Amino acid sequence: MMKKLKKVLIFLMFIQIIFVGITANIVFGKSEIKNEMTNDIARNELENQMTNDVLENESENATKLKDVNVDKSTEIEVPIKNNDEVEKNLDNEKKESNDALEVQSAHISSIIEGTYIIQSALDNNKVLDVENGDTSNCTNVRIWQNRNVFQQQFEMEYNAKDDIYVIRAKCSGKVLDVANGGKTNGTNVWQYETNGTVAQQWILKDAEDGYYYIVSKCNGLYLDIEWGSTANGTNIQLYEGNGTKAQKFKFIKAPKTECEKLVSEGTYYITTALSENKAIQVANGNDENCANVNLFDKKNIECEKFKLVYNSKEKNYIISIPFSNKVIDVANGGKSNCSNAWQYESNGTVAQQWILRDAGDGYYYIVSKCNGLYLDIEWGSTVNGANIQLYEGNGTKAQKFKFEKTDGLNSYKTINDGKYYIHTIINNKTLNGSDSLIIGDTTNFVNVNQRFNITYNGNGYYKVMSLKSGKYLSAKQCSYENGAKIVFEEKNSSTRQDWIIEKNGEEYNIKSRYNGLVFDIPSGNATNGVGLQLYESNNTKAQKFNFEQINDQSKKILEDGVYTISTALDWQKVLDVSGGSYDNCANVQIWGNGLVQQQKFQVTYNSDGMYYEIICANSGKVLDVAYGGKTNGSNVWQYESNGTVAQQWILQDAGDGYFYIMSKGSLLYLDVAGGNRDNGANIQIYEGNGTNAQKFRFTEVRMLNDNLYNVALKNNLDKHFDIRGGSIEENTALQVWQKEDVNQQRFEVKYIDNKYCKIVAKHSDMALTAVDGKVVQVPYQDLKNQQWSIETAGNGFYKVRLKNSNQCMTISRNSSNNGTEICLSNNSNASSQAFKFINIIERKGIDVSIWNGIINWKKVKETRNVDFTIIRAAYRGYRTGKIVTDLTFKQNYDGAKENGIDVGLYFFSQAVTPEEAVEEANYVLDLIKKYNVDVKYPIFIDTEWSGADNKDGRADNLDVNTRTKVCNAFVRTINNAGYTGGIYASMNWYYEKLDVAQLNSGEIWVAQYTSNPKTDYKYRYNIWQYTSEGSINGILGNVDIDICYKVY
Repeated sequence: MMKKLKKVLIFLMFIQIIFVGITANIVFGKSEIKNEMTNDIARNELENQMTNDVLENESENATKLKDVNVDKSTEIEVPIKNNDEVEKNLDNEKKESNDALEVQSAHISSIIEGTYIIQSALDNNKVLDVENGDTSNCTNVRIWQNRNVFQQQFEMEYNAKDDIYVIRAKCSGKVLDVANGGKTNGTNVWQYETNGTVAQQWILKDAEDGYYYIVSKCNGLYLDIEWGSTANGTNIQLYEGNGTKAQKFKFIKAPKTECEKLVSEGTYYITTALSENKAIQVANGNDENCANVNLFDKKNIECEKFKLVYNSKEKNYIISIPFSNKVIDVANGGKSNCSNAWQYESNGTVAQQWILRDAGDGYYYIVSKCNGLYLDIEWGSTVNGANIQLYEGNGTKAQKFKFEKTDGLNSYKTINDGKYYIHTIINNKTLNGSDSLIIGDTTNFVNVNQRFNITYNGNGYYKVMSLKSGKYLSAKQCSYENGAKIVFEEKNSSTRQDWIIEKNGEEYNIKSRYNGLVFDIPSGNATNGVGLQLYESNNTKAQKFNFEQINDQSKKILEDGVYTISTALDWQKVLDVSGGSYDNCANVQIWGNGLVQQQKFQVTYNSDGMYYEIICANSGKVLDVAYGGKTNGSNVWQYESNGTVAQQWILQDAGDGYFYIMSKGSLLYLDVAGGNRDNGANIQIYEGNGTNAQKFRFTEVRMLNDNLYNVALKNNLDKHFDIRGGSIEENTALQVWQKEDVNQQRFEVKYIDNKYCKIVAKHSDMALTAVDGKVVQVPYQDLKNQQWSIETAGNGFYKVRLKNSNQCMTISRNSSNNGTEICLSNNSNASSQAFKFINIIERKGIDVSIWNGIINWKKVKETRNVDFTIIRAAYRGYRTGKIVTDLTFKQNYDGAKENGIDVGLYFFSQAVTPEEAVEEANYVLDLIKKYNVDVKYPIFIDTEWSGADNKDGRADNLDVNTRTKVCNAFVRTINNAGYTGGIYASMNWYYEKLDVAQLNSGEIWVAQYTSNPKTDYKYRYNIWQYTSEGSINGILGNVDIDICYKVY
């Protein structure tokens, strides 16, 4: 009977194998290869089991059946003699078979809580790894070569109540989680913050030989290495149990994050196994947070000294830095290879805790408790400045360090190296010194006599040098008593030049290393000229000082833009490049402001270096200290940009809208030589003195004046911008064409603000517009692609940059052939982006009054030779003083306006006082308001002979001063009303009857009748009346004709 039973059992087992194999092929078709491998393994195991069953006794058979994976619905019927015994065995078999499927009661809780590396049975060197050590939710879990880093360490937390494990990643504090609670083969495994769900609960099953299956309570699936691959980065997933090595894992206890006290506490140099002459230091002796730690030649200086402090409770070390009072820290708590090491103030975090491990031969590994990574010299380099980083342990010399005992810090570094003022606490005075150390006034500018260069020499000692003389502050030789003198000497190695700067509350004491005495103001008398002495410390105010660092950097106190730079000596005099030269070394001087290009400077702030660059708009060259001079009287000229400190300037507020302009290279000030106000006075640099010769005002102007221009190419001045075919159609392209005197090559620059302008084609009145990388004409709509910044390109050429863009107008293919289009491309120094704007001076106009009779304005317009007219609005009688409106004023205005001719106005004046001039101006303003006059050109006061036979009109014999005041009063009233005021007179009248130097606020209209193509008038002017005998169709008789040099 027993033999029959065994035969039946064997038969049923084979049937079960076939059933499981077919089901696996149908349901779990992951791949043919994997299924075959899985079935072969299962078949071998079951066959082995059946062989054992045959050999074992009958009572063991019932127990062995529980290991066969029998479906719950399967019913086994076995003919046996003892029905009660068989029923009992079958009940046990069903129960144990079900238990095998209900994994929560089939685990082994034999892994004690702790931190482990989870090793794969596929390869003992491959372990579970959190991808890149990322701390984010949903970071993937994979296998990777064992690196003994925190991203490969997991804390096993056993929950006895629920009989499960939580597996927590040490690098992130997050736990192993079934992605989205998935329940199918191939479900991903990642890390996620703890949420208490079954997706984060795991059951361990013994897989023999020290390995375990890790089974999800969420779905009964097994932790599985995808495809059984051992390649780094292979994904961890969940899959049905198949008994392969891809599902077997060993729990290896992680290395301890603690250490015994291997090195005694104390102060050490930390040298490298790479070179005994190299030591770790804080880079550049910087005492700030985040100062880098690097490798450097061992010099036995304070920034190389590190203090080891052992924490017996945590069993780790803190590595502090005595000179900075900071500790070695893992930058930002980084957890990946190449995380930086720096110094930071102590904060108690694990980023500042270190474990020492014996590396043999007196060397140690220094391991971060934060991430398990090793202190490491980047690339194993021994060059000075080689970076110190964190990296996975590799056993190389780059990770082995020796601790060499040092005597520790003699004194502390209390201030950084730099240039300083030294202020007294009493009366807030400032120490002066070049030959002796005395007290002086504190100024708001850099006084060269008050500047000291202070440098730290290590071991707590400083050198103090006068920047005026270059000599060093010294205790007088053989002086050890109170009252010892302080002198300046050439640099030497004597301890008499060593000073200890000791912090005393909010102030400092300055102690001599030579004699132990401190700086002292005799009797506390802090008045100008008093000399300092050395005296024993008494903690009085007479021995307390403050250090103010001289700023070699400029704050941004002026916006980028184009400016004239006027002197406080004379507001009408501005910086000027001599002769408008484009050359290197062209001198910089002051000259009367003519708003010409050689007097405009493009000022740009460099936020990286914290300084200003001042570029001449005309030449594109930079304001430069000649030969990088650093002494009083060094000349200033223009020079091509070279990035040196000779071209870098610091602006300081000098009050009342003025600035000091200081050379960053020397800390000397831009200065008008000798305080001379004359044209041509030289610009130099000089030590600060607070005079008007060193104060300058920046007045924002436009790069170009609003005007009509031809735009020529840099590579061929005979080729100009041109609207293709002279078309007035929208979207017609801007092209290059041979220079011709036609309107389609004339472009009006009209500024919207001081930086951006629109450029309008004269013939079509359309604006140049960027469209699809090309430039075309389109009616102006106040769009950004119609607004341009004109910037210097040097030597009188300019680039045209699109607003809020790095793209500039560019000649396509840099070709000057007729028809070449203008396109847009990124800003560069190419000649294809450089253009010359040539003023078009032929803006002709006429001025008219009742004396010209009835004018046919339509015919005037048809002549195409009149761009504007200046109409007499009114006059004052030269006998009665009565103001009368010109009888043809409204008729002339209506005719000009109707025919599209721009209008200006003038008033024939006989005012004898400024008050009468104001009355005349207001009369014109009333006419404008009454007739709604659209005034484009200025409103002029006409000052000339009255026309009386004996030249005895009421204003004919005014003195120069009164007549000048009359004109200025008229102009000022017009300007204040929002219009542009001006003065009309003949050239000789300006010379003889007016003080031209006082005519500053108005436009100038000069009359001189000459056959020359230009007036001889030697001062500023905007309109020239060159004849009174002109002939214009539509006007009977002669008419005055004018040329205007400015667009209004």
